[in-house]
Amino acid sequence: MENKIINIIFLIILTNLFALPSHATPIYDEGVSGDLPTIGSGIHLGTLTVGSSTVTGMMPGGNDKDEFTFDIGVGSVLSSIILVDWATIHTGLSFAMQLDGVEEQPGNPANIGTDILTAFWSSPVAPGTHTFALRTGSGNITNYQLDFVTTAVPEPASLTLMGLGLAGLGVTRRKRKQVI
Repeated sequence: MENKIINIIFLIILTNLFALPSHATPIYDEGVSGDLPTIGSGIHLGTLTVGSSTVTGMMPGGNDKDEFTFDIGVGSVLSSIILVDWATIHTGLSFAMQLDGVEEQPGNPANIGTDILTAFWSSPVAPGTHTFALRTGSGNITNYQLDFVTTAVPEPASLTLMGLGLAGLGVTRRKRKQVI
């Protein structure tokens, strides 16, 4: 009976520690909520929840710039930014992105579907308030979609509890072998 209880507790702990995020949550869509402000006057999108959060926008050119800030809560990290979609009416054009003031050029078709956070910046991004910005040169009409993936960092107490559960399972199995 004790073994069944220990096994159930262990499975509950593992399920909670390694639960996968469900569907992406749209946190901003320029088609619904209006144009994102230009750099220096960005809006705050709030705290990213664990899982996927999407930002969808359009930069009609003429040096358009989109900027927003977001928070990563204590106990979680930003583990990836996926460039889900990118389209322009001019072939070969790209746009630049900034994360906390560090600019890179991952806005091109070759990077669709890739994790641009680990490719261009350091990952994971720690809890706190962060700024993300995009800019395009004149003449571009660019649609984009970014997926910000936030993962939970297991608390030390959860890891300790899991360790105690594993130790208990080991002791129980060892005793069972000695009895036989």
